[in-house]
Amino acid sequence: MIKPLNLRGRTITANSNSAKASTAAFAGRGAYWFLHTFLKGGSSLPGKIASRIDPDVLAHLGRDYDVIVVTGTNGKTLTTNLIVKVLKQNTMKS
Repeated sequence: MIKPLNLRGRTITANSNSAKASTAAFAGRGAYWFLHTFLKGGSSLPGKIASRIDPDVLAHLGRDYDVIVVTGTNGKTLTTNLIVKVLKQNTMKS
């Protein structure tokens, strides 16, 4: 069963409006391809395009994954590395 996600005060499921989310993902991938093929670099543009088409695109893309989000000004790399190390150690014990 897919668990509902509370996102910005709205409860959504990962399969809600999947055609819109698929279109958003396709547009984001297309923008990524264009940037890397012709401009030799990346930016946040693919994500901005995808989220403009469907603000809930991340729920659709992450529906089959357990997600940990690390945000902040300082310490994201250290925190992420510590999380990865702990998860790898716990996976090896299982």
